[in-house]
Amino acid sequence: MGVEAFLNVPDEAVARVPSENLGSYRWNGLILSTPDQSDAIADLEARPTQEAYDAVVADRDSKIENINQLQATVEANNSTISELEKRPTAEQLSTAIAERDARPTQEAYDAVVANRDSKIEIINQLQVTVEANNSTISELEKRPTAEQLAAAEAERDARPTQEAYDEVVIERDARATIEQIQDARNGSVVINSSNGEAIISFNIEESEDLKTWQATGEKITKTIQLKEGKKFYRFALDK
Repeated sequence: MGVEAFLNVPDEAVARVPSENLGSYRWNGLILSTPDQSDAIADLEARPTQEAYDAVVADRDSKIENINQLQATVEANNSTISELEKRPTAEQLSTAIAERDARPTQEAYDAVVANRDSKIEIINQLQVTVEANNSTISELEKRPTAEQLAAAEAERDARPTQEAYDEVVIERDARATIEQIQDARNGSVVINSSNGEAIISFNIEESEDLKTWQATGEKITKTIQLKEGKKFYRFALDK
């Protein structure tokens, strides 16, 4: 009979069988021989006690619990590590801080923007003023210059006044007409003047019978400088 058949017997049942009676003890219809009994006893004695078994099981369960706790801790740590790995490195933070400090602050930026917008508003207002001035300048440029005004005033002042002109017209109209002057003296001639000068021309003619006269081709011309004021001139031949 092999040992496997005896191993099916509960430890409690075997413990109740006196060792001296094992040679004739029947269990589950099987009779164990003395050598088999010795092997069974040796096998039983080689086994741990229930207390030792329970202690090992408890120690195992404790270690399993510790392992489970450590596994949960490791998983939590892995999750934490995964989250922490998403964070920037100290070098990245230092670089970002350096770049941040190199940039202007929001307050400085807002101040510059406000100052720029203020200058843009001033520029726009000045642009409107410049456009208005350009329009005004365009109108003013159509005006005569001070030199032109001075020249016109000088020419104006050089001319007689309307009153003086009217007096001359009245005086002129009070004088005798050219026809009246010519009629005033037989043979009188009215000579026109220009620029204060009068030019008198005499053509010399000849005749054999004092009836028929022919031009000799000779001519006498005289320029007379007229003086200011009212003057009359006549011409007489020396005897």
